[in-house]
Amino acid sequence: MYTGGCQMQVLEGLAYLHHSYRPPILSAVPDLSGLGRGKADITEVLKKLREDRPLTEFMVKRGAEIRQG
Repeated sequence: MYTGGCQMQVLEGLAYLHHSYRPPILSAVPDLSGLGRGKADITEVLKKLREDRPLTEFMVKRGAEIRQG
C-alpha cells in the first residue's frame, strides 16, 4: 500500500513489521483461544496506537536513529 507521505501510516507499518518478524519470547505458554475474537475493530486499535503520543515519538526517534546507522 502506498502511503503518500503519511508519516503515521508509515510508522504503523514499521511497528507491524517489527513485531511480526520478531518471534515472541515467552516464559510460559499463554492461552491463545481468544486470539482474534476481540470486539475491537482493527481500525479502532490502529487509531488508539496513533493517539499514543509517547509511542509515536519513540518510533519517530528510533526510526531516525536507525536511518543514521
